[in-house]
Amino acid sequence: MTQPKKNDIVTVDISDFSRDGEGIGHVDAFPVFVKNAVIGDKVLAHITAVKKNLAYAYVEEILKPSPDRVESACPVSDKCGGCTLQNLDYPAQIAWKERFVLETLRRIGHFEKEALLAVSEPIVPVSDPFRYRNKAQFPAGKDASGLPVFGFYAPHSHRIVPVSDCIIGDAVNKRILAAVKDAMTISGVEAYDEETGTGYVRHVIIRQNGTGSKILVCIVVNAEEPLSRFRDVLITQFAEIDKIVSASFNYQTARSNVILGSRTECFYGKDYIEDTLSGLTFRITAGAFYQVNHEMAEHLYQTVLSCLSPEDHETVWDLYCGTGTIALTVARSFAGRVIGVEISPEAIRCAKENAKINGISNASFTDGDASRVRAGNVTELRLTEEGDILLPSPDAVIADPPRKGLDEALIHAILQAHPDRIVYVSCDPATLARDLSRLCENGYALARICPHDMFPMSVHCEVAVLLRRIEKVH
Repeated sequence: MTQPKKNDIVTVDISDFSRDGEGIGHVDAFPVFVKNAVIGDKVLAHITAVKKNLAYAYVEEILKPSPDRVESACPVSDKCGGCTLQNLDYPAQIAWKERFVLETLRRIGHFEKEALLAVSEPIVPVSDPFRYRNKAQFPAGKDASGLPVFGFYAPHSHRIVPVSDCIIGDAVNKRILAAVKDAMTISGVEAYDEETGTGYVRHVIIRQNGTGSKILVCIVVNAEEPLSRFRDVLITQFAEIDKIVSASFNYQTARSNVILGSRTECFYGKDYIEDTLSGLTFRITAGAFYQVNHEMAEHLYQTVLSCLSPEDHETVWDLYCGTGTIALTVARSFAGRVIGVEISPEAIRCAKENAKINGISNASFTDGDASRVRAGNVTELRLTEEGDILLPSPDAVIADPPRKGLDEALIHAILQAHPDRIVYVSCDPATLARDLSRLCENGYALARICPHDMFPMSVHCEVAVLLRRIEKVH
């Protein structure tokens, strides 16, 4: 097997994608990951780095384009780290994601292909793969002249690729960013500088409801108090954009990758917006988790509900419940009870308010680390001296963890609770596969695999999986 060297120009047939969206091909059986190549391309690839088991490259020339290759609708998609599949036709995107989910479960979870195919459902596509995101986070920076720019980070860096109109977000974002830039210029406020830790504006976060009729803007600043001149100009600018009903400052002075600080202060309108999802009303604040794709969220939550099919006498845990969107969708459908756990006090405050707004009394919420949840001989939630969260034994468990998945202690706690059904919602097929394998080694079996294209134009996919208990765990 011949291993290519750095700066070699090689011919590569692209047969797959990596989990980061690079095209994968081979040079004499040696894997090469090629940026901006798509499945079906034949390319000349310029090798940029060679590791022990693979090489990285970029497209020098497309010798023969894939039949599924399309021209990107975004002028910076090849530079921005977000939409890595913009050059691939949408039907081909979702077909690849469907295969990728099953292949990841097979390879990492060690499930048999036939068993996966027997329970897997077709991926749910979005009706329009553009303008679907209801949330955008724009880091602030400076151009060569020192003027403020907003955009997104280039892959694996803190270098900002300027973006005036991200086409997977709402078109009004362009107008909002222009208003913030104008306010910065008028009031003499500078963008934050990552290297020196100086400057004022760090990020602009924009959130919308499902119809786009209400907008929340949060400006993350490198300070502990607002600059009154900047605030006053922003108020004037935002008053001209009638969809903005909430604007706030978040204060983040730490030199870290964490976007939001611990304190948010509303200076225009209310500190939240409201959205209607699955017939329920939800309040959304600047920092609370809420799915970024309204249409797919409704599909996903209905899938979770159909997987659970809860009976009126049952107890359901919702771990990593966020603002209560799934919990309340389930609670509304039956007379049993749902208990939600989420580490963010802000999200739990919203969840409790959302339950009150919707008149739902059979859902309760507590803030705490979901990995500390345990089933106990209790009728109501109780905290132990060791910091564990004791809950009544569940008939079913919903788990919607962050990308890192479930830790070993929580998997053990779920197995000890032996619920009849587990619905695992994941945005990372790799950690999903790892965790499903552990659960299925201990008394559970795959019953449904339901992928949803929550993030068109990217390699990411949301998957809901139903597990059924086949034997009690000892």
